[in-house]
Amino acid sequence: MCPAAPVYKAFSGCCARERKKREFLRESPSLLSGICISLLCIMEIESAKCECCGLREDCTREYIAGVKAGFGGRWLCGLCSEAVRDEVAAKKRGDLEGALRDHMSFCAKFGKKDPAFRVADGMRQMLRRRSSDVSAAAASSAAS
Repeated sequence: MCPAAPVYKAFSGCCARERKKREFLRESPSLLSGICISLLCIMEIESAKCECCGLREDCTREYIAGVKAGFGGRWLCGLCSEAVRDEVAAKKRGDLEGALRDHMSFCAKFGKKDPAFRVADGMRQMLRRRSSDVSAAAASSAAS
């Protein structure tokens, strides 16, 4: 018996994509192990919208579930999740809900532009600061 058989039997669904997967597995069960079949199910990509800034990202269902579990059922993009974690660490009281509420209000107050534009603008500002920091360090070492 194929090692993937138990997983194959547990694999069920009604959408066309899942039917194609089952047909593929039926035609070549010896090529795939249970791990590969599980990855076919897990690695489906979905679009998720950040509840703070509105940025959309394509992520796996497993990643989306993990982020939601870490933020009380809310999905946050990478930038917003880091900002919330930094806020929790800065206050040193572990108030995730408070930090999340503060960040969401900050995004609502200052985030009137398109989310992708805000991300690009933030990267530009960060690079400018980094560039000026490197220039200042080079000037001070040259003066010494």
